[in-house]
Amino acid sequence: MAKSSYTPPQFLTDLLAARSPSGDEFETQAVFDQYVGPAADIYRKDALGNRLATLNPEGDPVLMLAEHLDELGLIITYVNEQGFLYFNTIGGHDKIMIPGHRVIIRTTAGSIKGITGKRAIHLMNPEDCKRVPEIHEMWIDIGAKSKSDALQRVSIGDTATYDHEFELLHGTIGTARAFDNKAGAYIVGETIIRLARAKKKPAAQVVAVGTAQEEIGVRGATTSSYAIDPHIAIAVDVGHATESS
Repeated sequence: MAKSSYTPPQFLTDLLAARSPSGDEFETQAVFDQYVGPAADIYRKDALGNRLATLNPEGDPVLMLAEHLDELGLIITYVNEQGFLYFNTIGGHDKIMIPGHRVIIRTTAGSIKGITGKRAIHLMNPEDCKRVPEIHEMWIDIGAKSKSDALQRVSIGDTATYDHEFELLHGTIGTARAFDNKAGAYIVGETIIRLARAKKKPAAQVVAVGTAQEEIGVRGATTSSYAIDPHIAIAVDVGHATESS
């Protein structure tokens, strides 16, 4: 299969590679710090984890560009005697999509791989086959032989993300885990970078915010909007293609 000649921006691919379940977003925050921080006139980090990059701090009006740095994830809550990891969701998952996916679990000793599972269809009655399994009926298999074996590698509270990395499908069309809203993070961050490089600076004060914990309640966007108190605010996120065919 022929490879695409298109090379995506490194800033974007680094964001897509970073793992950032809500509340545990330090990898994506570090990427935003690296690329956007040096371009800003003022760069702030607040207690919630928001990144606020300001250009032309004396400008008027104040324009806020916001996107979120976090993504959906799983959090380990229990390990059974056979070594299977049970979990809760971080953010709003479609439960039908969870089983049968590779995941990467971040631990204090590094990352380990697993796969999500549920009871096999061969062991289900016709009625069970028709329903979507509940979260407590799914698990993560890391190849552990027992509970003690599993707990030597993972801990309760470790977080996991899906193992679907960036890949170009055709031309400039790509797929990746958490493309929403890493694309938005790239857009608002790149806006600051390009405005900082421009010969003519904007009259407005422009603040690009990488917000925290959007997937679990739009928390960072709420707090940062109060902190900035903008005249105009634009949230950059994905939408759905609803046009008729």
